[in-house]
Amino acid sequence: MRDTHIFYYISLSGIFILGLFLVLYFSPQRDLQMITLIGLSIAYAIVGILHHALLHDLVAKIVVEYVLIACLGIAASYFIFKGGFGF
Repeated sequence: MRDTHIFYYISLSGIFILGLFLVLYFSPQRDLQMITLIGLSIAYAIVGILHHALLHDLVAKIVVEYVLIACLGIAASYFIFKGGFGF
């Protein structure tokens, strides 16, 4: 059973590592960092949804979960880039 998930974990790790490098590369430009993080969140949701679709266990609850986690990541990034609470 674990063999069916190895490609998922490798591709997800690759996406996150690429996202980390791009965020670091675009460090002086907040707009490009935000675009990178939005793309990273979308890629996370797509890969997760495709993974479950290929395993034939995709239900609406899983799709909503991936979309909400991606939106939470985008919202947290936006909050951090805009200065947090302003302290």
